[in-house]
Amino acid sequence: MATNITTTTQTTKSREKYIDIHCHLINEVDDGAKNLEQSLRELIIAHRIGLKKIICTSHICHGQNDRLNKIKTNFDILKEYGKKLNIDLYFGNEILYNHDIPNLLKSGKISSLNNSNYILVEFKRSENRDFEDILSCLEDLIDNGYVVVLAHPELYHSYNKLKYMKALKKEGILLQLDAKSILKRRNRKVYKFSKKLLRKKLIDFVASDNHCNKERNYYTFKKAYKKIKRRYNKEYVNDIFYNNPKMILNSVK
Repeated sequence: MATNITTTTQTTKSREKYIDIHCHLINEVDDGAKNLEQSLRELIIAHRIGLKKIICTSHICHGQNDRLNKIKTNFDILKEYGKKLNIDLYFGNEILYNHDIPNLLKSGKISSLNNSNYILVEFKRSENRDFEDILSCLEDLIDNGYVVVLAHPELYHSYNKLKYMKALKKEGILLQLDAKSILKRRNRKVYKFSKKLLRKKLIDFVASDNHCNKERNYYTFKKAYKKIKRRYNKEYVNDIFYNNPKMILNSVK
């Protein structure tokens, strides 16, 4: 696939339906896009489905300066390609939890979502951590002035129970569901729990978690949007796909 993108004359008359706050489009920096061609392919698909705003959230855990520099360099290149497709790309990180997150954020070694006070945080899925420990960790980040968005809570098998999700929400923690989780795929338990979270309106964001592969991509994101739109309250769907993500973009420090 060539890396040349020409500005398209096609316009989308309908209003924007969604904003993506979690993806791995930046090439050659994590387990997402393996090369620039994969990144550009997903940008073209994003354009086709009418997705115009995307926060790129490469994985990062500690202050890895060389890696962070590569992430930013490749992001800047990708951002220019996005402009040719009328897609705005924003910078952030998906942060693997560690106790030094506040200091790493303040020193610029890891990044919040679009330089706002919103941070996208994940835990190792294989860890069998006590829920009270999880809650305490996230409360500490809130006490430091951050709005915590917990990435894909439906995937943490050690505490994917409604009572735990309600406890997180009570403390002001926001929950982001992966698009793939609400589609009938391999893991029926994740699928059923995702439906419960949506039914109880515990989800604040639905994001692609796009890894530029067959299961996690922007066609999957669109399928999830259509399915949720058919089954749930219109206002709630607008909130979790557009209004709440828009708040992040409007919350720059």
